[in-house]
Amino acid sequence: MPEMIKRPDARRRTPRPPRRRGASTRGSAPRDRFFRHIVDSMRNGVIAIRRDGTVAQMNDEAYRIFGLVRDAAEDPLAVECYRKALYLDPNHYETLLQMALLSEKCGDSTRARTFRQRAARTKPRSGITSEHARV
Repeated sequence: MPEMIKRPDARRRTPRPPRRRGASTRGSAPRDRFFRHIVDSMRNGVIAIRRDGTVAQMNDEAYRIFGLVRDAAEDPLAVECYRKALYLDPNHYETLLQMALLSEKCGDSTRARTFRQRAARTKPRSGITSEHARV
């Protein structure tokens, strides 16, 4: 009878245990946080998902946040997001300040001053003081 030759690379492999549902894997944490944020936003009425899968913004805070993202990317559509936010809440302090900064960046100092004056007349939200809205 021939002898069996043992090869060092021929190891017995044990099957991996099945992954538990909801268990985090390396590299999926940011993705999980993103989806948790989406679900929380839906619960709070900030966004909704349409039947075709697109995101619908539901309130002024959602438009302001999308405006911040677009403003950071220097997207000219940031102005439209801020305008929609101000349409829904004309006295939204942070949005008024963002519009003032954006107007100043575009070289329209008169419009920037108007937005700062409007912001100074509104009650600041989330601990922002009136010195941020210098007139």
